[in-house]
Amino acid sequence: MADNAYPVYLYFKEHKPEYKLLWMNSRKSSVSSPNQLYYNSQNTWQQIRFFFLIRTCGAIVTCDRFFKSHYDGQISLYLAHGSKTKKTRGIYEPGPVVDFVNLQSHFFDSVAEYDYRARKEQLVYLGYPRCDWLYKNVDLSDFLKRVGVTGKYIIWLPTFRKNKAFKLDAHSELFDNMGIPLIYNEEMLRSLNDFLVGRDYHIVYKPHPAQDVRTLTEIRLSNIHIINDEYLHEQGVQLYQMIAKSSALITDYSSVYFDYLLLDKPIATTLDDVETWKSARGFAFDLESMYASTNESLYTLDDLYSFIDDVLVEGKDTRGEERRKIRDLTNMHTDGNSAQRVAEFIISKTARK
Repeated sequence: MADNAYPVYLYFKEHKPEYKLLWMNSRKSSVSSPNQLYYNSQNTWQQIRFFFLIRTCGAIVTCDRFFKSHYDGQISLYLAHGSKTKKTRGIYEPGPVVDFVNLQSHFFDSVAEYDYRARKEQLVYLGYPRCDWLYKNVDLSDFLKRVGVTGKYIIWLPTFRKNKAFKLDAHSELFDNMGIPLIYNEEMLRSLNDFLVGRDYHIVYKPHPAQDVRTLTEIRLSNIHIINDEYLHEQGVQLYQMIAKSSALITDYSSVYFDYLLLDKPIATTLDDVETWKSARGFAFDLESMYASTNESLYTLDDLYSFIDDVLVEGKDTRGEERRKIRDLTNMHTDGNSAQRVAEFIISKTARK
């Protein structure tokens, strides 16, 4: 119960209670809901129930997997898991399957048409509902204390490199040990922690769900904290609520970059393996040029130290004007009402004529 679909689910529950909602999940959740149904692909009865429901509902709304509609009047809406940064043609193509593909702005039209294999008439621009959390003032003080954060923090959200299940990434042996950009051994990790202690800053590191961080989580540190989706769900906290409270973002080739632009806060990009990515999987467009104007580029741990000292401690943020230009180019909606737009779109498309 997260990502772009969850705020839509909540909006329907609060504002459109006449609609029946079913949240289909292939993983058992620690948080139960009368509307949440778990299905196991190895259980024949659960699979039959799943296929019956998906063929008889009025709308199928997803943000990662995608399904086709099955009858005239039913719609399949792909809200997207994030705007395109990396090439996915031949790997991840919702266009030929769903009825509608949601984009953040027209900037991504050509990328969606090529990589998603989507047609122009499929494209809709409803905003990303998960970004609605960025506009809500939610008190996370108790949660942050449980995490161990006692001051200002940087949220670090990388894409995956050391994948647990499959290899679609651009792998580098540099990350075999720690599974984190810029930091290749425990000594470097502890050095970063000491640096943060001296500046009264924290880093909250949220790995990609596909990332293998077992080595990293075995090391206990005072100012670097590892969280994952399961922990957030157990605590009843949405990732984007945490993002909203952060002082800055560290990322690389992740779509969170476009979402974080809405906060107008500093962004740093780790690029120590950019050449590996370019020569392997590749980017959907000239991401490097966009980053160069809006982000602080990090190639070494010393670059990260400089970013924290100059931009966060000293307040020398010189990229604000360029960030706002790219924000307006890549985010059509900046009002925090995307869940409502999605709900109204679904209703308009499924209303009986």
